[in-house]
Amino acid sequence: PVETPWVETPEAPDATALPQPLFDDAAVGNHGWGFMEDGCQSVVVTDEEVYEGEKAIMAKWSTSETKPCSLMVFGINWSDWNPVDVTEMKEQAELHFYIKAADPTALDFRIELEDFNRASSGVDWSTSYAKQAKDGWWAVNIPMAKLVENIDMKQVKSLLFRMQGEGEMYLDELRWE
Repeated sequence: PVETPWVETPEAPDATALPQPLFDDAAVGNHGWGFMEDGCQSVVVTDEEVYEGEKAIMAKWSTSETKPCSLMVFGINWSDWNPVDVTEMKEQAELHFYIKAADPTALDFRIELEDFNRASSGVDWSTSYAKQAKDGWWAVNIPMAKLVENIDMKQVKSLLFRMQGEGEMYLDELRWE
C-alpha cells in the first residue's frame, strides 16, 4: 500500500531563480533573524523611512571600550532554511538593495554570505557599490562573486549584515538580481 505522509510540505520555490526577493515589506518567508533590541543594537522592521512599499529595516548599533558588544549581526534566509547551491548563480547574480543613512560613507558594517558550516565571506560596506537614488536613498549592487570567496557555495544559509563601531541605517527592497 502507498502511505500518505502525515505532514504535507509545500514544494519549496527555486532559491536560485532571479530575481530572488529577500526583503520587501518583511523578510521573505519571515526568515529574518537578529531583529531585536538590546543594549548594543536595535534592528526592527519600521515604517519610519521606506524606499518603496510600507516597511523597511532600521538598524542602529553602538559599541565602545566601555560598552563592548561582541555580536551585532542580523540576517535573512531566503530558502526555508534549506542549503542553497549558488555555484551556478555566483557569476551573474548581484545583491541589490537600497540604503539610507545620515552619512553613508561613515557606516561601518560588512555584508556577508554564511554557509551551514558557519563560515562566512563578504565585503566591507563602501559607497563604491552604490549610487544615489532618490530622497537620500542609495541604490546598492554587490556582485555575488565578491561574497562567496571562502564559503561552501553548495551550502549557503543566509545573508548577513555584521555591524561594527556605531551607526544607523535603513535598508529596503533587498533582492538577488
